[in-house]
Amino acid sequence: MHVDRSNTDELYDEARNDAIEVEANLVQRNDANLDADVDIDNDTFSFTDGSNLTYCNTHTCGLTGRRKRIRGASSAVVRDMLVDNFQGHPVPMMNRESITDIFVDEENQFKYMFLAFGACVRGYRSMRKVVSIDGTWLKDKYNGVLLVASAQDGNYHQYPLAWGIVDVECTSSWSWFLMKLLEVVPDEDELVIISDRHQGIINAVSTVYRNAHHGHCTWHLSQNLKARCKNKGATEINRYPEAAQYLDERDSLDRWTRAYCPKTRYNIMTTNGVESINARLLEERKLPIIALLDSLQKLASSWFARYRHASIASNANLTPTIEGILRSRFTDAQGIQVLN
Repeated sequence: MHVDRSNTDELYDEARNDAIEVEANLVQRNDANLDADVDIDNDTFSFTDGSNLTYCNTHTCGLTGRRKRIRGASSAVVRDMLVDNFQGHPVPMMNRESITDIFVDEENQFKYMFLAFGACVRGYRSMRKVVSIDGTWLKDKYNGVLLVASAQDGNYHQYPLAWGIVDVECTSSWSWFLMKLLEVVPDEDELVIISDRHQGIINAVSTVYRNAHHGHCTWHLSQNLKARCKNKGATEINRYPEAAQYLDERDSLDRWTRAYCPKTRYNIMTTNGVESINARLLEERKLPIIALLDSLQKLASSWFARYRHASIASNANLTPTIEGILRSRFTDAQGIQVLN
């Protein structure tokens, strides 16, 4: 079991690396080491650190399955792997203030999980209080749904707040996810939550976020409107009363308009932002859960690093996008005559 350490010389001092065991000591911490042991007779392995925390216990799937990155495993194995690799171990230790949780059913089978990285938790304090939520299907052997909550930063970038994996989208799964999201996004009067009109989301938001305003995605509403009033000019409400009647019956004005919204939803009228995150994860959604979680961490880290470098390089008082908008408007305004 040889490990390529060509890029880790500055991080680890290799103590042993052979077919039976890999051991490495963290250079800057004498008390921290990584130790992976192979049990050839039982076709299993375990992975521990210097604190004797075991990250991967032995499971029913052996080395052969693990070499294939565990493309398929029972829900019990998935549960054990998530608990050993995820809950209470690497994420909170390496990402301060991270929030994690796993829920199992009465048969002790994996059902839901929640993950919010510490950087996302801290960053929300500086975000506009408008949060978009959405779900998208996973495409691995056991399916499931990936839930995402996202905000928008000052440069109009999507800012992922939390992730969840559930079996199906329904009132119970969304309620569990939103109850965990309360630790990241408190229920407060100025908060606006944007989503499509999935009944499970509507039920869950009304139960969990009682003080927030629940707005609906205007794009989804427009698609429903077009389907209902097909070939009848549905986009022109004044000329086609049937379209107006549909909107009055299906949704109140405060749910989908900015003028009648009792809170401030700014320019966030759709869930396109959070759906763009789901679209970015098109390939990652085919991975097993553990690999998917790794991909989420790498994606969030790369986004934050890129935006941080751009922020440091900027000398403007405003974000680049806002600066560009104001400059464009200033140029347009120069040709406009102001009357007293």
